[in-house]
Amino acid sequence: MNIFNSRLIVIALVSIISISANAEKSKTTSYEKLTSAMGYPYKLLINRSDSVKIIYSESSDNINCKVVINWNEQEVKTVSKQVTKEKFNDKPLASCLARKEAKVILARTFE
Repeated sequence: MNIFNSRLIVIALVSIISISANAEKSKTTSYEKLTSAMGYPYKLLINRSDSVKIIYSESSDNINCKVVINWNEQEVKTVSKQVTKEKFNDKPLASCLARKEAKVILARTFE
């Protein structure tokens, strides 16, 4: 019976360590650097900003996304919107950030 308890304790410890390692691994954030072949205003907005991040989550048919833009210690976060996977895969920034809104943000970078 004592050997059984020892094995059970070892299995429990290995399971806890494994679960902890997976939890830590899932906390890491990965970033993917994208370039834009799009013209005005998106390319200039990317060039004038310190960072442009597209934060998104996928569902079965759609993608929910928002854009966070940083420049000169200023930050703009757009409202989350839902787009199709096809539009997002084709033009991720343009599908998550309307052209009109991109122009307004771009103008703010010149202030």
